Amino acid sequence: MEFIIKPFVSVGNLKFGSDRESINNSLNLKFKAMFDKTLSGVNFVTDHYEVEGLILGYLNPEFLLRYVILTDPCEAIFESKDLLEMDYRECLEFVRKFDEDIEEEEYVGFTSYKYGIAIYAPNAAEDPECDIEAVTVGEKGYFKK
Repeated sequence: MEFIIKPFVSVGNLKFGSDRESINNSLNLKFKAMFDKTLSGVNFVTDHYEVEGLILGYLNPEFLLRYVILTDPCEAIFESKDLLEMDYRECLEFVRKFDEDIEEEEYVGFTSYKYGIAIYAPNAAEDPECDIEAVTVGEKGYFKK
């Protein structure tokens, strides 16, 4: 599935701030809901579309979309390029063309706060040409420095 990333607005047809029920009805795909998780004191729910490589995150009690995680076989299209098709080094260089203030974290990957995009590549410290495992795109304010 191709997902065009529009920073802070949408990932494909998935618009940030949309309610969980309408998103799941429109996708009409089988998913596994994960309830009652807490991260840094915040309760959240995630819907895992495992076959499609898609995870949707809802961090508030209103069940409004806060973030999207894309993995293979998804296509994570940013500025006409599929971020998941690139190796870590290529992706880092590509995103740096748009945001010079990227924050890299060893054994995690990097985050562009300017665009609300995080790249997960835990093997990049040892192998900068490793595959990217996931692309997370968040609504405005989801990623904080």
